[in-house]
Amino acid sequence: MAELAATAPVRSNDDATRSKKPRVKDPSAAFVPAPILYTVEQAAAYLGARVSAIRNLIADHELRVVVVGQRHLLPVAVLDAWVRKNSLLASDARVEEERLTAIRARRREKPSQREQKRGQNELGRVRKPL
Repeated sequence: MAELAATAPVRSNDDATRSKKPRVKDPSAAFVPAPILYTVEQAAAYLGARVSAIRNLIADHELRVVVVGQRHLLPVAVLDAWVRKNSLLASDARVEEERLTAIRARRREKPSQREQKRGQNELGRVRKPL
């Protein structure tokens, strides 16, 4: 092995520092277009969601897909449109939170079905039969 190492050519510093003529690259090779179709896994990463959530949205027909063979591919435009449709502005979020708070308050005031079946009124007292 020592003989092989001794016979290998040794590069001098002049060879290493000599500038090489730059290769002319094809200008079209530098341009890589962004994909317009994502797999379910890529769409989940794009939206920051779980893969199962994306599959549920597809099953519920909330996201349109392109089927190629057995693969479901999602167009980026469909994902962007879904985000725009389902996103709330800050003012919309405040209104939505107020609406949900009112619904929760009504649920607390309204007796449950079990209480209604037992004949209890709003104060929790059992009604006397007539």
